[in-house]
Amino acid sequence: MLKAIKFYLLDDEEQQSSLEVESAYAIKKNKEKSLIAFKRVMPVICAQLMQSRSTSTSVFVNKDKELDIVDFNSGKVLYGDKVTANVHKHVDAFLRSPLVLDENGFSRQAYPLDDNADVLVLLGLGLGIHLLKLVKEANFKRIVLYEPNFEYTHCSLYTGVWPEIFKVAAEKGTAIYFQSQRDGSSILEDLSELKQASPFTTVYFYQHYHSVSFDSVIRSLSELTIDNVQQRLFSFPSSQPFDDYLVPWSPIVTRSNWDKSNLSRDTFDKNIAAFAKYYPDVAHEFKDYAPLKWEPQANQRGEVNLFHIETCTPLHGDSPKHESELAYNAFVRQPNRDNLILGYAGGKLIHHSHHKMVRRIQEYLTGMEEEEGELPETVKSMLLFGMGSGYQLEALSKSRDIEKLFVCEPNRDYFFASLYAIDWAAILTKVEEKRHRIYLNIGDDGTNLVRDLLSQFHSIGTHIIANTYLTLGYDNEVLLPAVDKLREDLRLIVAMGENFEHSRFGTAHTQWAVENNIGFYRKDGVPALGKKLGDVAVFVVGNGPSLDKLMPLLKGERENAIVISCGTALQAMYINGIVPDFHAEVESNRASFDWASRIGDKAYLKQINFISCNGVHPDTAELYKNTYLAFKEGESSTVLMRELFPELDLPYLHFSYPTVSNLVVNYVLEMGFKQVYLFGVDLGMVDVKHHHSKSSGYYKKDGKELFNHEEQVDTSLVVPGNLRPYVNTKFEFNMSKSVIEKTLAAFSDADVYNLNDGAKIAGSPPLEQDALIITNSVKDKQAAMNWIQTQAHVSIPADEFQQRFAQRFNHEALIEDITNFKALSEREFSGREDIDKLVFDQRQFLVEAYLRKCSILFFYFNGTSNYINSIFSKLTHFKNDKLVMEKFEAIRECWHNFLDDALTSISMYPNAFDTVSSFTRERQEIALQEFIKRESVAFVSESVSDVLKELEINQNTENTQCHYQIELISSVSGLEERKSNISRMAYIVNSPELLLTLHERPKPAESDILIYSPFESVDDKTLEKAVFIAMLALTSSDKLKIVFPKLEQKDWGSFFESYFSTLSCGMTSFETYNMFALASEPLADKEMTNEGGDRFWLCPRPLEASLCETKLIFGKKAPS
Repeated sequence: MLKAIKFYLLDDEEQQSSLEVESAYAIKKNKEKSLIAFKRVMPVICAQLMQSRSTSTSVFVNKDKELDIVDFNSGKVLYGDKVTANVHKHVDAFLRSPLVLDENGFSRQAYPLDDNADVLVLLGLGLGIHLLKLVKEANFKRIVLYEPNFEYTHCSLYTGVWPEIFKVAAEKGTAIYFQSQRDGSSILEDLSELKQASPFTTVYFYQHYHSVSFDSVIRSLSELTIDNVQQRLFSFPSSQPFDDYLVPWSPIVTRSNWDKSNLSRDTFDKNIAAFAKYYPDVAHEFKDYAPLKWEPQANQRGEVNLFHIETCTPLHGDSPKHESELAYNAFVRQPNRDNLILGYAGGKLIHHSHHKMVRRIQEYLTGMEEEEGELPETVKSMLLFGMGSGYQLEALSKSRDIEKLFVCEPNRDYFFASLYAIDWAAILTKVEEKRHRIYLNIGDDGTNLVRDLLSQFHSIGTHIIANTYLTLGYDNEVLLPAVDKLREDLRLIVAMGENFEHSRFGTAHTQWAVENNIGFYRKDGVPALGKKLGDVAVFVVGNGPSLDKLMPLLKGERENAIVISCGTALQAMYINGIVPDFHAEVESNRASFDWASRIGDKAYLKQINFISCNGVHPDTAELYKNTYLAFKEGESSTVLMRELFPELDLPYLHFSYPTVSNLVVNYVLEMGFKQVYLFGVDLGMVDVKHHHSKSSGYYKKDGKELFNHEEQVDTSLVVPGNLRPYVNTKFEFNMSKSVIEKTLAAFSDADVYNLNDGAKIAGSPPLEQDALIITNSVKDKQAAMNWIQTQAHVSIPADEFQQRFAQRFNHEALIEDITNFKALSEREFSGREDIDKLVFDQRQFLVEAYLRKCSILFFYFNGTSNYINSIFSKLTHFKNDKLVMEKFEAIRECWHNFLDDALTSISMYPNAFDTVSSFTRERQEIALQEFIKRESVAFVSESVSDVLKELEINQNTENTQCHYQIELISSVSGLEERKSNISRMAYIVNSPELLLTLHERPKPAESDILIYSPFESVDDKTLEKAVFIAMLALTSSDKLKIVFPKLEQKDWGSFFESYFSTLSCGMTSFETYNMFALASEPLADKEMTNEGGDRFWLCPRPLEASLCETKLIFGKKAPS
């Protein structure tokens, strides 16, 4: 049964609004009268009601002109149809056959309520309509009312029942004990006190709605008699199995109408035969299936309902078909298709060509509206989550052609019921005849659902997600997180999943690791860790705020445990004088190189072993002592390696995302360690200003934030805390927490303790500092370390890899494939059908390229191709035909530019590494000072000596071996300022005409370089930047001839348009994060880095934006 509020409002918004206006005055007066009544009878509760403010729950006027309760967070209502009539039916059923606790135990009485009943325990208030009827029609002396949800109490004020409840109760002498904000766990204690004051022999129980606590009370009472009532508390489970979930207000049915004997065996047998033909495993499982929690029953019309075996609660009302018809009609009128996330700005990946294209396309699509209409006759893709009896699925199959249908039914009992209810044979036959596809996922509570569905989407192309409709068959709060997670992952995968650069660089990095004999984690042929070494303590050290308080404990136990620092925690370790046994990084981009370089102590890093996954950046790996890697699930490079080396049965990590803490937890548990302690893995924060360890690179030396974290990152999400009720967190951390919980569930034999004042992690019990006890010896630790380094990781034969890689992935074939791939979109396009065909053709081309096994095209371009196909598919849902084609042409040009640039880059640098940078200037300053000291370098200048002094650059030529000169010149004669014994010189000019002149005439030395920056005066900050860039340029390849500091776009004026084409003629363009360079010829691989720690990347298509500084763009809001 679906309780979405849209089912209970008038279709006409104006009529619904008028109805609410008509009721507003009466509702307001009801509240006022109710508060007056409470003030007279229950003044304490009145005071609480006066002070309270409803946050997520309120009343609304439904289409029957009745009040109902709605939860705005979920959009679900409490009651649904015919509120008052159904509540009265519910009470009447109780009066005819009440639940009673007496000397014989707890049971449902087979006869009506006694007129002289004494005590009633009422579980749940809701709107209070039932309480008024009970007070009027029964003669209880005492009513004990429990309502844990104070917002429900607030909602009951608007019905106006309270004045009459109090009046009738007073007339009858009925005492009402309102246990406000109590969940019933104290019921025995309360009854015991009541019994001492005035003995009784019988207690009646009326449960108004279902909840975990109320259901547990009823379940627990079944073991008692009235004589057992004593002062003790019930303990309730914190959650319940999804297949025991009951909607709070269950449907009211005529119980005598339903029976197993009405089920159609003919329908069942026909369906089993159909499944035997198409899905034999399903037929085998359900042919002799016995329901576990829910039993199918049918009425005389043959309609199938489901009844909870323990409580006899129905899933549907008296007409499941009619309910499903209403849900079907509502869905057809307003189908739900989640919008694709187009707003991911790329963050630090902003200069990747994929993200450049995404941002450009985003600009084109801004403001466009998708067609809002009924579900189309032909549906490309649909996901049905939850079938119930299956009537909605049957209606959809009959009325629509659904090309790809994903059916997820977590409850096997429900699927079993559908075999009696609907014509599965017709559904499956239609799928076969139409050559459509149907995917069944039965019995998965969400644990593996996302992975299974994504594997299906990947097999046909994740672009299909853009046109996937989602419909729910029934409500189940326990399953909602799984549904939300599914929707979230499906929306994110195209925009934030693998893309061209990620796949290309991940492959190149993996190739480097293999060719450099890096050890990869292996299982086959490797001796197991064993129990004794498996019990060696492992400290996983994250960079959360708790690390600051845990640092003394970490120092004290450092020698006894294997210490693994994660990501940016390394800086905090360094400052506190701790050398971890291992350091870990998870990202394949180069930002991790920058973070580690900022420590400024290469000797320190060379003491530390490094662990990561296969795509980690080579520059990062080379900073450390020894490197050990594991394959990460889902990466193109992982799939590629398993294809090249099937005989190795390479294991991979299933839970190594999204943070480095996830990687390490997964890694150590996969290796077999059983005693793991989380330090600084907060995944949440008590104070949003204290979001990481204050010893780390997120804070300056004075303790202030390096940047305003609160402005750039949304930390408004509130989650349960580990050592306190709640903490704040952000989207990524919450996702990380969820994945760690899955990891712990998969390795349930390990003990993983959470020492942090951060988010609660299910499966990781909280542990106070003084409770940590390590039982292993230092000798055991060293033996475990030795096992990791010498046995658990084995290199892959480099020669064999190179041979197999070259045979499988031909470079010339790749160039040809890219050219032909682009040609698919170079023809004429006249309408939506042409766009749909392009999507199909591009997907087909990639699949065929994979099957040909000649080039690496599929691995490199699958992710970005899925993205662009999603965009093209999305275009076909916009309203205006003319606008659709205009936008298509613009987006097609973006796509062509991307493919052209990719072709150029791959042709020139087939094995390029990633070039992402983070906190670039800090890393450059440290690296330059290391270079100056190591190589005995001096920078000299007559004109900008003050700037060099401000930058604290050595200008003393005595006892130095290498001299670089930097001068600001204003005429050609400035070339003569070059001193003797200068290794290389940089000329800074701020006149475009002078730059052009100098470029066209020979300089005193071939290696000398021109720096152009349009600053206004010698005091301009742009000059300081020009001098700093000059130093970086001088320590770069001699092939660089002209270098431009990246500035704001306004600083360049008309320079690009007027001069750039002349200057760049015959040159090759390169970039780093803060400079653009024109080289006389392509740089060799070894020339792609400089002494400032920069790594250049090729710029195939120089634009004015190429000369502008990179501003990282972060979306503060979490994807929703």
